Amino acid sequence: MSKKAVFGIIILNLIITFVAVLLLAGYASAKLSTIPWLSKFDIFNPQSPIVINRREEVRISDSTDVPEAVGKIQSRLSLLVKVDDGVVTPVANLINLTSDGYFLTAKNALATNQSYLVIAADGRTAVVTQVASDPASGVGLVKASLTDMAVAPFADSVGLVTGQKVILAHSTFAEFGVGAQASVVTNRERDAFGTNFRSDYRSRSFGVQGVGALSLGEAVSNLNGEIVGLWDGASVVPTSVLNRVQQLFFENKKTINRPAFGFEYRMLSNAEASALKVASGAKVTAVADGSVAKGAGMLVGDIITRVGGEDVTEQHLLEEILDGLKVGDIVPFVAQRAGKEQAFSIKPVDLR
Repeated sequence: MSKKAVFGIIILNLIITFVAVLLLAGYASAKLSTIPWLSKFDIFNPQSPIVINRREEVRISDSTDVPEAVGKIQSRLSLLVKVDDGVVTPVANLINLTSDGYFLTAKNALATNQSYLVIAADGRTAVVTQVASDPASGVGLVKASLTDMAVAPFADSVGLVTGQKVILAHSTFAEFGVGAQASVVTNRERDAFGTNFRSDYRSRSFGVQGVGALSLGEAVSNLNGEIVGLWDGASVVPTSVLNRVQQLFFENKKTINRPAFGFEYRMLSNAEASALKVASGAKVTAVADGSVAKGAGMLVGDIITRVGGEDVTEQHLLEEILDGLKVGDIVPFVAQRAGKEQAFSIKPVDLR
C-alpha cells in the first residue's frame, strides 16, 4: 500500500473519531456519570442533570427558571426608605398590593414617628401617608401617593409542598433592581403538630431552606412570580394570613381589628389522638387569667373539637378557624374534657 493511501486512511479515521466525539461524548459522559463506582471519582461532568428511566433518557435544565421568576416579580416590588440629614437608608421591602399605592411589608420595620418614602421599581418616589399594622401577625401596611402601580399576584400558600422551589426577592438601590436567590420549602404550612400556638396571634408558616440573611418584608414567590409569603423578620407569613390581613384592612375603614380569646393550645394529630384514646383537635395548654376564655369556663387539658360550627382537624387547623372570627361574635366551642363533651361560648374582645 502506498504512503498516500496510508495517509488517507489515517485522515479518514481522525475525521470519523472527531464526529463521533461531537455526537456521543455528551451522551456518554452523562450516562457514565450515573454509574456509582465511576461517579465517586468525579471524572465525568455532564452539562446538565440527566434523568434516566426505563424508556428514555431526558435532559433537564432549570437554569432559566429563577431569572424568569425574578423578571415576573421585579416590577411588583418596591422599597421603603427613610431620609435623615440627606442620607437615604433602606428600611424594608414592599409588596405592591394595589394600583393606587398600598403596600404590604413587615410590621417590625415600621415606626409611627418616622417619615418614610416609597421608591417604586420604575424610579418614582412618594411620601408615605399612612402606616397600619396587624396586631395578630408580623404584617404591616403603608400607603403612598402613587398610581398605576403593577400589582403583585398572590398564590395559595397551603398548596406548597416540601422540596418545592421558591424565590426570595427584595428591591435594591442598584438601578431599581431586584436581589433574589432560590430556595426550597422545607416544611408545609399545615405541618403544625407539636407546636404551641397562641389563640390571639397568627403563627402558622412554612419553612424555607436557609440562604443567609433576609431583609424585612422580603417577598417569597413561586416560579410563576406569584407571592406565597412575606418574611417578617422571624418567619414567613404565608398568603393565607396575608389575604386575611388585607381583607380586614379594607373592610374596616383601613384599620385591622382582631379578636382576643386568651388561651394557648397545640394541635393533636389523628395518630396521637388514637394512641391516647382521646378526640383529635386542639389541646388547651394554657388559659390566661382575666381572659374571656377563662371567664367562659375553658380549662387546661380541654381538647377543642369544634368552633363556630366547624370541626377542628388536621386539614382544618384551629388557627384557620379563629382567623375568620370577629370581635364581638358569640362563638360556640365544643371540647372533650375527661372523656365527656363540654359546650361553652366565648365572646372575643378587641386584641388592642
